Amino acid sequence: MRTKNPRLGSGQRGMVLISSLLLLLIITILGVSMFRSFSIQEKVAGNVREKQRALQAAEIAQQYAEWWLAQGNNSAVTPVLCNSLLSANLSQGQVCSNALNLTAIGGVTVSDRRVQQRLEQQHRQRQLRHQFGAGADSLVREHS
Repeated sequence: MRTKNPRLGSGQRGMVLISSLLLLLIITILGVSMFRSFSIQEKVAGNVREKQRALQAAEIAQQYAEWWLAQGNNSAVTPVLCNSLLSANLSQGQVCSNALNLTAIGGVTVSDRRVQQRLEQQHRQRQLRHQFGAGADSLVREHS
């Protein structure tokens, strides 16, 4: 019968445990950094989407402003009318109004509701043309 020498194998038993713990630690760090990079990529994608939405809204607003100016609406804008003169002794502010006087356009009274409905209709038509391109003419006629 052979007898085992206790000194030969006793020094190597803890090395496997330490190396496996180090390997587990490295894999955990890699996993955490991978999930962190995924969350950063999601934030970047969300920011890109919001940037595109803001750009599209700005382009639509610009197209609306160009259309509004092309309709000759800028010539009907009245100057700002104020109710009182400024005084250094007044403690209250000045009350002003720059409301559009619709009766001043050719002497014809125009209903605010009709003007608003027409502007909304034209805005919807522009949105359809912008969204669907050249093939949107049939959609525009359907919604008119």
